[in-house]
Amino acid sequence: QDLTKVRSGTLQRMLVGHRDWVAALAVAPDGLTILSGSTDCTARAWSAATGRCLRTFPHDDMVCALAVTPDGRRLVTGADDHVVRLWSLSTGELLRAFEGHTGAACAVEVLPGGHQIVSGSDDKTLRIWDVDGEGARRTLVGPTDGVRA
Repeated sequence: QDLTKVRSGTLQRMLVGHRDWVAALAVAPDGLTILSGSTDCTARAWSAATGRCLRTFPHDDMVCALAVTPDGRRLVTGADDHVVRLWSLSTGELLRAFEGHTGAACAVEVLPGGHQIVSGSDDKTLRIWDVDGEGARRTLVGPTDGVRA
């Protein structure tokens, strides 16, 4: 049924709540939750079934990157304030803030085991963070321009 709707191009749901443009999107592994990050300095979790906003994750600057852990329990955000954050999707609690980038954290991804996060930044680095550790496990310096994806 959902594939038929996708093929037809019929709008199924509009998610209304951000006050500015959306810069990042992700979908939880179970497909039940849609995540969005915006220039309004929030990330939001939405019910894919109803379109209702389930939770808002406040930030100090625009949210430009999102990823969900493989178990679907945590959200990773990257923001213009240089910080990568780890959140509980069920409670909205900020679990950890990873600091070290000197430019906007414009790309985030969770490695398959769910224990490490990779972030890319306008500071021209990739950083690998241990979810349960302190600081960056490894910093890779590379491109002449920032890392955006």
